[in-house]
Amino acid sequence: MATYCTPADVRAALTPGGVTDQDQTAASLDDWQLLDAIDEAEGVINGYFKGYEIIVEIHEEVDPDDPNNTTGFTAAPDPVRRWTRDVAAYLAALTFRKNKDLPEDDPIRLRFAMVMGLLADVRTGIIIPPLPVVVGGGHKVEIFNLYEGTLFSPEDFNLGPDPSQVQQIWRAETAVE
Repeated sequence: MATYCTPADVRAALTPGGVTDQDQTAASLDDWQLLDAIDEAEGVINGYFKGYEIIVEIHEEVDPDDPNNTTGFTAAPDPVRRWTRDVAAYLAALTFRKNKDLPEDDPIRLRFAMVMGLLADVRTGIIIPPLPVVVGGGHKVEIFNLYEGTLFSPEDFNLGPDPSQVQQIWRAETAVE
């Protein structure tokens, strides 16, 4: 499944070192729950990046225990990857807290607020992300009109003059009392 960021990215934003922490923070959520938050975050991100093409790239990571072993994963380029991570971390924190709001000074909430401000700047054009622009407004629709000629004329809908019904104008007569 190609996503803009990984569950490991979200865990890194939720706890130091990006490790699960025995049910102390949202980093302890299962991967499927973090992937759900990532999917929802991608929807938020896509809403602000109208007109831009976000291409998910394949990244390779070297195994620290075995330098000959590399693992691959997909992620979007920065800043989309980082912004998706921060929005997903906020959503995962809400899930972990059973939808109880985060305090105003919580670092996860502060990151989320910062990203939402940056996304608003992208939408208004203040920030221009280093992404390819979608040519043609993002819609790939082609219209083929194979018919040449007059398909219908006004007479088909009784919109033209009808010689059988000639309109006559009668002079009004004045009433005498």
